[in-house]
Amino acid sequence: MKIALITENSQAAKNGLIHDALTTVADELGHEVHNYGMYTADDAAQVTYPMVGLLTGILLNSRAVDFVVTGCGTGSDSMLAANAMPGVFCGLVIDPTDAFLFAQINDGNAIAMPYAKGFGWAAELNLQDCYRKLFENEAGAGYPRERAELMRKNRGFLADLKAASTHDMLTVLKNVDQDLLRAAIAGERFAVRNSGAVAVVEGTGDHGCEYMTGGVVCVLGPTGRNFAAGMSGGIAYVYDPERRFEKLCNLAQVDVLDVQPGDGEGADKSWGRPQQRGVSVENFGMGDPLYHDAERVKVLVERHLLHTGSARAKGLLDDWANELKNFRKVMPRDYARALKALEEEREQAAMEAAE
Repeated sequence: MKIALITENSQAAKNGLIHDALTTVADELGHEVHNYGMYTADDAAQVTYPMVGLLTGILLNSRAVDFVVTGCGTGSDSMLAANAMPGVFCGLVIDPTDAFLFAQINDGNAIAMPYAKGFGWAAELNLQDCYRKLFENEAGAGYPRERAELMRKNRGFLADLKAASTHDMLTVLKNVDQDLLRAAIAGERFAVRNSGAVAVVEGTGDHGCEYMTGGVVCVLGPTGRNFAAGMSGGIAYVYDPERRFEKLCNLAQVDVLDVQPGDGEGADKSWGRPQQRGVSVENFGMGDPLYHDAERVKVLVERHLLHTGSARAKGLLDDWANELKNFRKVMPRDYARALKALEEEREQAAMEAAE
């Protein structure tokens, strides 16, 4: 199970303690924990409780994670914000009994905790006990067990009711305040550990694309420092008209390249071009990452304009012949070598098949 930790700004100073308690239990049970911040009270990107709700909805509906652990001073704000999102069933957990009953009766996919209440001496032990009761047993078994079937039906009725009374996540993202949305998802560590998603954003904080292993990211504005630290796969494009990006990028594993017009040298070996729409759930229509950079960036900006009405995207497209040269490509070196090796294998297989 992939578990996301999201900490609201009023309780950001406790993120380290909460993360340690959660990972202590998760590691024992074979689960993964991904910390989405806030990380400290001094973080430049402030995560308010409405942002907690948006981020929870995005992570769960995109299936980037299976469960979200969040909270705020009372727990109620984060719980209400999370439950405003489609497909999110968030419970308020104060003690281990709450955690156990929520897992067994409600079988939800998120909890909110009141980190400003009763968070004194040995708080980490209470947290560990809560997380253990939440995750150590198979969820949805019912309590008492003889009522398990009734509880399962009620969960289904609740899911149907929520589906009928809320919009899908894409509609939410299209209609929500776009400044709020950008602040919620494009702060520090945007696209951290991205393993396949395609994302366009109009600016990021520090550590963008950190530990990224796949997918495509396009940044239409400034980035913070340490971009691409530990990035081993996928590609990123950054709009950099003032040529400052290279000093902000961690170059230990990646190269920063200019995006050139055309398909690129050797494009006759490409296995596919970028497309305006995704091909399938697994194929987002980005084509061969070794080639077609100019076409891919334009497709990404056009998609962004279509889905958000972004003034920045429209301005770039209106002067595309001049703006294209302002984009830089971030390519992990080992990833590029691996793609080249696969290309050679395809060529060899084709030659053998033709003999």
